[in-house]
Amino acid sequence: MRAISLKPSVLAGIAIQPENIHLVQLQQTRNAFLVAKVCRYSLPTEVFSDGKITSFLELQHKLAEVVEREGLHDARAAICVAANQVKMQNITVPSGLSEKDIEAEIRILIQRALPAKNDALAIDFHKSATDHPEEVKVFFAAARLEYIQRYQECLHAVGLKTAMIDIDVFALLRAARYALRDIWMEHEKICVLYVGDNYAAIAAQHAGQMLFHQQWDGGSHNSHTMTCWQWLEWCCHTWRHVEIGSVAIGGSSEYIYQAAAVIAAKWSCKIYEPDPFQSMLGATMLDKSVLNDCPSAFLLACGLAMRKVQPW
Repeated sequence: MRAISLKPSVLAGIAIQPENIHLVQLQQTRNAFLVAKVCRYSLPTEVFSDGKITSFLELQHKLAEVVEREGLHDARAAICVAANQVKMQNITVPSGLSEKDIEAEIRILIQRALPAKNDALAIDFHKSATDHPEEVKVFFAAARLEYIQRYQECLHAVGLKTAMIDIDVFALLRAARYALRDIWMEHEKICVLYVGDNYAAIAAQHAGQMLFHQQWDGGSHNSHTMTCWQWLEWCCHTWRHVEIGSVAIGGSSEYIYQAAAVIAAKWSCKIYEPDPFQSMLGATMLDKSVLNDCPSAFLLACGLAMRKVQPW
């Protein structure tokens, strides 16, 4: 017999970025989200390098402080990895293949694409129907198993329970779609841009399909690295043919208007700064000093806290 719980599910979205940690804890009822907690903590600069976590020990120390101060012992948490740390692809396989056989096909495909890499992989995938009954479409994501395990161990060491590991661009799109659900049209090609001090990500979707995604790591040691605005101009130029209908921009308040100006100069589209908390229960009780007049800075953490155990 299946256990039944009438309590609303509670999930803490923890967005760990090169400059800070954004945390949003939501209670999810059948028809709404209730804001339980919102907070922000600065992160030591040694934690990240070239867009990925390189000092899990420093991160663990900081997370222990967050858990202690916010009373999050045994809380269920959703975290994310950056899309540039993940291999994502749509493939078609014969229908009737077992889960084990599909995973084997994915491993062979990755090995062919990256023959020099022998890393153990963490793989997740989901299937969807095609127009041909003899075929199944599979979307997969694969990341280095060691990186994922160290990330999980870091959370478990401070008393958090890892409910799931998402990919940043999917969490951003999820939160933007929720915040703009009464504005964005179903058939539109939509895009979300998130800009921080040393991290920026952009992704676009249409009819549930990823059109493109890209990331900028401001902390890269490469002396030829583009500035964030050069990177954004390059993105706008590269995907100008996609004809995006609407863009949501979130992140640090001092960057949003500059990002909007870059996009407006390159694309003919509608531009929004979404507030993911606007229609949530309890939003009027939020400490505005935590939001720092920029609720869109919590877009990624909100997207994680909204995540259900479902396909991306």
